[in-house]
Amino acid sequence: MGESEYTSPSFADYFIPEFIKRMRESEECRDKPSPRQAIRMYRMMLPIFMKKGYLTLEDLVEIAVVTSKPDNQDLAKRIAGDIIWSLDELHRPPPATTTTEDLLRSLIRSRNKGSFIHLVSQNPEEAVEAALDLYSETGDESGLDLIEVLLKEPAPGVGPGEDKLMRAYLKSMRTDIRKESRRLWKDILKKRLIRLGWEYEHIGKNITSYNLRPYEPGEDTELIDEEKSLESILIDQGKTVEEIAHRDFLMRKREKRPKTIIYVLDVSNTMYLESLGGEALNSIQYSVLCLIPLLYAFRRERYGLTLFESNTHVMKDLYQLKDEDELIEDLLFLATSTCTEAQRRFGGEVGEWGGTVPGASIRWTRDQLNSIRDRSEKMCFLFSDFQIEETDKSAKQKSAENYDILRRMNSEGLRVFACASPLSYDSRFQSYTEAPLEKMKEAGCEILSTKDAREFLESVKEAVEKPPR
Repeated sequence: MGESEYTSPSFADYFIPEFIKRMRESEECRDKPSPRQAIRMYRMMLPIFMKKGYLTLEDLVEIAVVTSKPDNQDLAKRIAGDIIWSLDELHRPPPATTTTEDLLRSLIRSRNKGSFIHLVSQNPEEAVEAALDLYSETGDESGLDLIEVLLKEPAPGVGPGEDKLMRAYLKSMRTDIRKESRRLWKDILKKRLIRLGWEYEHIGKNITSYNLRPYEPGEDTELIDEEKSLESILIDQGKTVEEIAHRDFLMRKREKRPKTIIYVLDVSNTMYLESLGGEALNSIQYSVLCLIPLLYAFRRERYGLTLFESNTHVMKDLYQLKDEDELIEDLLFLATSTCTEAQRRFGGEVGEWGGTVPGASIRWTRDQLNSIRDRSEKMCFLFSDFQIEETDKSAKQKSAENYDILRRMNSEGLRVFACASPLSYDSRFQSYTEAPLEKMKEAGCEILSTKDAREFLESVKEAVEKPPR
């Protein structure tokens, strides 16, 4: 047996159970192998295949030996060899170069969840495509069941590949021409995004806001807000060092406060321009992958949602009762449609479509938040690629007015978070986005990246916990 004798990963579906069966039946084997050994054998097979691009019969023998207990290893080598050499030419695996798809199908059929999840995290698009193809050809739902496991289990089951997996679902929704397939991918992606929002909701239940109050002797000095204290003492009160009293220092007091939120989503033409990278995602897709879990996490708070391009499209104001499921469906449609399809669905009888005119949405947001007369935290999440400035004189004047409104909002305690697509920093667009992002900062807005949904939610949590600047 040599390295030239290749085998298909599907042969392991016969070899591994047969090896465990013969070991358990052998009188020489006193310490019988457990079912866990079969799982370990599959797991060892995966990295070998991924590294070399193929498996050999010798690899299977080595896996059988290494996973066996020391006292059983000589016997394991004999039994593994017997299994291989007892096959006649009809059953012997033909020499072939195996593909990732071969391995995926083998793992799906064997229901080897651990190895399948590992491979999904490395090659999510191939994994979901292999699962669907197997289902389409044979009606075998085991691959879809394994994908469903990924939705139900905690995120560490996928690890760093989780965001890649969601992008793969999104890409499959957009490119698969089969109607049933698109419905399947939409359901899977929706569940995944809602689960992410649900996780964040539970993480964020203890999110508290900081209010400032005078320091009392004996309290934790780590909670003194030094910057605000010095500003109050030296600038507001004009005190000298000799005049400072302990009550002049301001403590950060934590308290739970309800939130009032407006989500603003840019749906202009440039949001549909794709990245030049392998993922080929556009800004609307990056935005939606972050917006859906955020909206779901804060669904119990008072919120509104508006879209803008040349026109403003209010999807929900602060006073409407609307099922978030309906809004999520609309957002998923935006993420998998073209700009023209979005116009047909949301444009109605409007005239010009596709420009970038955020002013009306920004003013509407300010009016909505200021109409709420309670102690809730009021905030706006503005999702855009920030190609929001034109070159003609009248448009520049309107842009200046928009930044002025944002500046007033932040000074009024209405926090604005600018959620920037990673394409905002793409070399092709940076000359258009660099100045707007800088002006957003100058207006008091906090910049968050929508490159990764989970990291975005973490950055929201950190930003919301901090006192406003």
